[in-house]
Amino acid sequence: MSENKRFPLILAVYYVLLFTVWAIVELFVRAPIESAVSSTTLDIITECGFKTVLWFIPAFLLIRRYSGRMLVPHDEMFRLRKNWGIFAAVFAFFTVYILLGAYRLTGHIALAEDFSAVRIFTFLFTGFCEEIVFRGWLFNGSARLSGQGNPDSFPWAAAIINALMFLAVHFPIWLHNGVFAANMLSGGFVSVTMLSILFSWTFFRTRSLIIPALLHWWWDLLLTSIDR
Repeated sequence: MSENKRFPLILAVYYVLLFTVWAIVELFVRAPIESAVSSTTLDIITECGFKTVLWFIPAFLLIRRYSGRMLVPHDEMFRLRKNWGIFAAVFAFFTVYILLGAYRLTGHIALAEDFSAVRIFTFLFTGFCEEIVFRGWLFNGSARLSGQGNPDSFPWAAAIINALMFLAVHFPIWLHNGVFAANMLSGGFVSVTMLSILFSWTFFRTRSLIIPALLHWWWDLLLTSIDR
């Protein structure tokens, strides 16, 4: 099999393996740890420890190995660029959207009772781990396979497929927390899908993984740290 045919298979096999292993962690490994440690320690173990080994390291090595097939080569995607206008606009939108939503629900804006400073760093790490997988590797690798003629045209097919994979990887934790049905019936799954497309778009426009990772961190932090 030629490398041209093998590369899409590598992307698919990687995702299947990631989804399978992560589902096992969330559905069967998380519970025993959850009962033995505090929630802060649990976050550090699962979001930092497991995601370093299972998400960050494999994706980083694959990006380096197949850099020539990436839309943005590995030596470019970690640079700080000058496209901070996009970051500022999305950052402001996230902030206003979540704070106004919290105010409508509670009549005030305040930190959640379970907020801790550790969460700031945990979510920052989580944002980078998830973005290196879904934007730096999967979207970055599949964007050039979409067959688009214009390199300046956003690869919608790659972004939508990537968004569906990003959505699916949330299913195990939703099942573990007993919120799968609620998220599907309330339309919560739509926001996850749209966020993935937005993160892919910011990566495409800025050619930097840093910007979508910071936006991902800010969304998760606001969503869980503001009383709702």
